[in-house]
Amino acid sequence: MLVTVVTTIAYLVSQQFSVVSSLTVGLVIALLVSNLFRLPDSITPGAVFASKYLMRLGIILLGLRISFNQVAEVGFAGLILVVIVVVGTFFGVIVLGKVLNLSKNTSILLGAGFAICGNTAIAAISPTINAKREETAYAVGLVTLFGTISIGALPLFASLLGLSEQRFGAWAGAAVHDVGQVVATAEVIGGAALTIAVIVKLTRMLLLAPMLIAISAKFNVAAGAKMRAAIPPFILLFIGVLSLNSLLTIPVQVIDMGKTVSILLLTAGITGMGMGVKWRNLITVGGNPLIAATIAWVLIATGSLGLIVALGVA
Repeated sequence: MLVTVVTTIAYLVSQQFSVVSSLTVGLVIALLVSNLFRLPDSITPGAVFASKYLMRLGIILLGLRISFNQVAEVGFAGLILVVIVVVGTFFGVIVLGKVLNLSKNTSILLGAGFAICGNTAIAAISPTINAKREETAYAVGLVTLFGTISIGALPLFASLLGLSEQRFGAWAGAAVHDVGQVVATAEVIGGAALTIAVIVKLTRMLLLAPMLIAISAKFNVAAGAKMRAAIPPFILLFIGVLSLNSLLTIPVQVIDMGKTVSILLLTAGITGMGMGVKWRNLITVGGNPLIAATIAWVLIATGSLGLIVALGVA
């Protein structure tokens, strides 16, 4: 009941302020509730259920938000841009994590959040690698912080550099993390920028499926599991829904409902996760993740713009 109430509030807030993701609002409220009040032990099973099962169901329904057809819309140059940005950012953050002595899970979550789709990628990958609640909360907070900074910073730099609407749209889609943040950033410039930004962004999201498979296989195989058991069922179901969305004509009403339910479930999952996080545990993570996130944000912003110009995207 507590997770449901917080999820409802978070969703309503995100509907009023589109810049803010409901996942972020849910996590913040959960952290405040968990740390300012003494919660009874009886809420633990519900919070754990939400963070595990509701989260995974939300990930499965993410398949309704993306399709293989989006790759064709960005063209070959756009596809090359997306692949380089995603792969370069993800492994770049992993290397940064090693240099700054971050935990492997923190590096993976930050890398996925910056590279693909912000909090959604973090929520999807967290259960796959059995990340601690503190690691997930820290990653969500940092990706949200720098994604929010992008909303004001990128349009400012675009005006100084004299970028066209189309080129700025490609930049926003390639460099900004969460879908809502991409939309907010592109809308500052105009409709043409928004259209290209959304296409590039959703193409980035399409790479969530292979990344989930690769990470899941690596972690589970390393733990001694056979390859056929390395990929959790919820990832296979996610790919199945994505494939159906690509191959069949699903009614718009069904897709819209699926998107809304997915957001609610992911928000509930993040909320349940936040219920068990304490400030003192977050503090022990240290300041190095912030340094890594700052460097990652600068690199993805400058690197993606350089690639857009070099490849002639938009």
